[in-house]
Amino acid sequence: NQNGLLDQAKEAIDEAVVHEKTMIDAKTWLYRGMIYYNISSSQIPAYKELDPNAAEIAYESLIKAKELDEKGRYKDDIKKNLDNLAPVFFNKGGINYNAGEYNEAIDDYAIAYDIAQQNDRLDTLSAYNLGIACVFAEKPEMAIKYLSKCVEVDFSEPRIYVFYNRALKQMGDTVAALEIIKEGRIKYPGEYGLLLEQGQTYLEIG
Repeated sequence: NQNGLLDQAKEAIDEAVVHEKTMIDAKTWLYRGMIYYNISSSQIPAYKELDPNAAEIAYESLIKAKELDEKGRYKDDIKKNLDNLAPVFFNKGGINYNAGEYNEAIDDYAIAYDIAQQNDRLDTLSAYNLGIACVFAEKPEMAIKYLSKCVEVDFSEPRIYVFYNRALKQMGDTVAALEIIKEGRIKYPGEYGLLLEQGQTYLEIG
């Protein structure tokens, strides 16, 4: 791994994670996370093609390392490597979102969000994008879960209220939908998009 020979590194670590003497060692899973992260971000096609799910495997490996690291010996290394992974999933989420692959975007943004949670942070940008993707995928309960977190921490983006409103309408709760769009208009009185959304909501309920 240190010498950039990722094919050999992958072969060795794949053996280590199934070997009885090393499969319960947090360090094994930390190395697996590092190696698969390097595969996922490699600019060499032969290495990048070693596993199309390298980023997901890296994430799962680092979570496993954290679970096994009961004494916290590798806490800082695990945190650093998780932080390295977060932008990979955030960028994948953006690509899938722009391609209209909303369910895939949800999966990617959810991992980026969870990585921040694992490191005791709230990733409002991932939560925001995740919420919007959920609205387009017609998963309103999930959308509300993440958009409400953005509202709670006063994330400065007027469109939160637009999509929060739409998620509530998907749930059939027009009363709450009107309330949330009114809340957005109070906070952003000059935001024309919120005015239009409020007007549209009134039209939809007659």
